[in-house]
Amino acid sequence: MVSVLEKREKSIIAGHALVKVEEILKQCGLENVLVNVELNGDRKDYVVLDELKDAIRLLHKGN
Repeated sequence: MVSVLEKREKSIIAGHALVKVEEILKQCGLENVLVNVELNGDRKDYVVLDELKDAIRLLHKGN
């Protein structure tokens, strides 16, 4: 089982990677790019960077 410390370390690395991805997307004019996800027949659009940031925050909190 992964410890909370390992999760936080992973979230820090992921945060640094996200900053780089964000820079690249902004250079390409794609900072608001959407991903379409279908769950149980429902389709929703999500802003990729926002969803990644939320996931990293959850990982950092240890949830």
